[in-house]
Amino acid sequence: MKKKISRLTLTFFLLLVLTPITYAEDSSAEMILTLDKAVEMALKKSNKLKEIDYDIERAEEVRKFAADKVNIIDVGPDPAVRVSTAITTLVATDMGLQMMKKSKDVEIDKMKLNVFKKYTAAITANNDFELAKLQQDKAKRDWQIALLSYDTGLISWSQLKLAEAGNKTANTGYGLAQKKVDEAYQDLNNLIGLKPGDRPILTESVEYVPLEVDNRDNTITRIMDGNPAIWLAEQQANLERVRLNLYSWTDPYREPYEAKEIDVDKAQLSAVDAKRQMRESLNTLYLQIMQLEDNYKMAEQGLRAAETEFQVKKLQYELGMLSKQDYLAAELDLAKAQNDFSKIVYQHESLKQTFYKPWTYDPMSMM
Repeated sequence: MKKKISRLTLTFFLLLVLTPITYAEDSSAEMILTLDKAVEMALKKSNKLKEIDYDIERAEEVRKFAADKVNIIDVGPDPAVRVSTAITTLVATDMGLQMMKKSKDVEIDKMKLNVFKKYTAAITANNDFELAKLQQDKAKRDWQIALLSYDTGLISWSQLKLAEAGNKTANTGYGLAQKKVDEAYQDLNNLIGLKPGDRPILTESVEYVPLEVDNRDNTITRIMDGNPAIWLAEQQANLERVRLNLYSWTDPYREPYEAKEIDVDKAQLSAVDAKRQMRESLNTLYLQIMQLEDNYKMAEQGLRAAETEFQVKKLQYELGMLSKQDYLAAELDLAKAQNDFSKIVYQHESLKQTFYKPWTYDPMSMM
């Protein structure tokens, strides 16, 4: 009996050792996510776009019904009232259908910009985290050196406490940077349909291209011509004019003609105000972009200087002419310069996209 048990034990042991162990793979762990792919995933996931598709389908049915009503108006008492109502309803439903179609384009544009912001925010959070690690490493080394220096009487108690405080601050910053990475990825993942803990590899690089505007006023006017919000305001004014032109004097339930004239004036004023507000927003965006382009030039100069300084410090360190602390300081300065530079490039591109499609404009997000 003991021999049988021993044989079974040996067999089980050999199977355990010789059988290769397989692990469940996390498909997202090594997932390479381009910006275009992220946009595609977000559009596919969006319930709002699906709702708009339903709204368009419904609006098409309503418009077809309104058109049929116009075609089958019978002759009877007060036909002008029925004609006026039918035509006004047809114009309104047609405008609603066109607006639904435009709203889908607007939502797609907003989604693309939102994905860009979330995508680059995750990259920025990663960069900030790497910077925080460098700061933590340097602060820890500074504190260790301070301890030795204090023990040998080279620095004062206050200098030691200062180094200790710097180390604590760096540790806190490291923890906060890690949380920012988690939050940034969660925001992106929620938008494109990945799990909150997924960490796709973000490979997209953003190239800096200055805003090319020969004439600011002409460019703004051209952008405004394609603005859906302005189109809607103008169509509403047109609808009120149609209602006024089809005014029925025989309808016992009609509103005063003067009231309809006021509706036209109000709608026209709203259209003018929509244009004014959009022009102001575009001018604001333009000035913000110009400021960022000035900042870009300064950041580029700072980055080039930091790169040159780091190469010099690196060579000195390799030749034994520079301390580890001074080398780490130069490395940290370079990382800061690279990080600041990237943030300006991302913000510039985001504002530039908004300038060309101002219906995606959210003033609060630019503050």
